[in-house]
Amino acid sequence: MNQQLLRVARRIRDELDEIARVLDRVQAGWHQAQTSSDDLYLDGVALNLHGFYAGLERLFKLIAATVDGTIPQGANWYQMLLEQVSAEIPSVRPAVISEETESHWMNIVVFGTSCAMSTHSSSIR
Repeated sequence: MNQQLLRVARRIRDELDEIARVLDRVQAGWHQAQTSSDDLYLDGVALNLHGFYAGLERLFKLIAATVDGTIPQGANWYQMLLEQVSAEIPSVRPAVISEETESHWMNIVVFGTSCAMSTHSSSIR
């Protein structure tokens, strides 16, 4: 294996370790939120869920850039990125995520986009 791929593999492992730490924080915060009346625990859960989402995005972009050789561009870049990482590239890499996982992530993206648009439009009024 060449040195570039070894570096990419190391970065992927590091990112996966960080994502695992974030998920541990989500679980701990969720447990605290259920046993406490303090909404600050829910704020921490939300922040860490964002960190989880961002970590996966960094991972997908890393693989797209260094293994696939291209990161999608344009208005629907994230949808194209999810499609890219859910596809096997023969003789290069297996699918990074399943088509089922891609579908779930697209639902999250649509939900997040609609929330952002709703927040933006309500702040304009």
